[in-house]
Amino acid sequence: MKSYETMNDYQRLRNQMTDTICFSVFLSVGANFIVTGISQNMKLYIFCGIGIIISIISIWAITNLKYLNKYIMIEGVFLYNKTKNSFEIIPDYKISEDMNRFFKSACTENKAIEKNIKGKNLVDYKIKNNKSFIINTKHEPMKIVHELIEYCLLQKLMTALTDFNNKTGSKDIVFYSRDKFLPLLSKNRFLSLFTEPMKNRENFCDSKMGDNVVAAYSNGCSYEKFLIYLPKKSEIEKIKNSVIIKTKAANLVIETDFNGCNAYINPLFKEAYLSKTNYCEYHFNVTINLKWKIISLLNRRLKKNYAWIDSYINKITHYSDFNIFLEDINWNNIQANLLIQKNNAKVKNKKKIK
Repeated sequence: MKSYETMNDYQRLRNQMTDTICFSVFLSVGANFIVTGISQNMKLYIFCGIGIIISIISIWAITNLKYLNKYIMIEGVFLYNKTKNSFEIIPDYKISEDMNRFFKSACTENKAIEKNIKGKNLVDYKIKNNKSFIINTKHEPMKIVHELIEYCLLQKLMTALTDFNNKTGSKDIVFYSRDKFLPLLSKNRFLSLFTEPMKNRENFCDSKMGDNVVAAYSNGCSYEKFLIYLPKKSEIEKIKNSVIIKTKAANLVIETDFNGCNAYINPLFKEAYLSKTNYCEYHFNVTINLKWKIISLLNRRLKKNYAWIDSYINKITHYSDFNIFLEDINWNNIQANLLIQKNNAKVKNKKKIK
């Protein structure tokens, strides 16, 4: 849905005009200092002028970079059937399909994951002073859900980076091996399990497919090759619920948040679109925080080497945001038609009774 933000646009234009006027005045002052210093052979004036110009350019860069930074909040939902110990699929809602598939594959190969969540509540909390409640963030089922959502996002990141590398073939984009990210692997059991080399896994060790295999499936188990292509001298860190990708030009933070809150799903949507029963609806958030560095303004290949960021953000919002999913399937029009059909059916029933 297109939104109109006239006042925000007006304020942004006003700020830009003010900044332009101020920068022009100070640049003129700096230039006058330099000209005066040269004409009168006064080095102090020249240095002051150069200092003023450099300071103004730096302030201008910092001020304008904030308009390029992005902070995106994604709101997703998932359905969990405690009786079946399964994450139910919402048709065409891609992250729900992947959560279902990855969880089944992980439980097939790693029975500890299944044992730690089966028959248990996803959320554990304690009531404090009969008013507020405290969520136990160390509750194992809750950690498993968080890691599962995080893995889905990382898997899409690896896919986006691989596709980008195949299209561009830039020399500035390099491959990072799995061994470089052991701290990240140790904090996500799904990432660690699915990217473990084939030779170390029972269901794949006899495979003759070789090391060039990107993905494989055998006896209910999944293999996903760890493929990370990033600009040179990049790093990936895991801090609490955040995965931080540090590059020379920008920092990208992907944070997942599952606090056990139930989600609200339109009853008509559940009745008409979902054929499942006996499940609980849960809500989760994903925040994407992109911050550009000043040095990025000097990077002539910025667009070529960092276009994957926009591609990933666009894909991940359609992949995991439930409201965007509803827009993609044109739910508002579907809902209107369903309501019309219901009302017409009621009118017909009333006529039959009369």
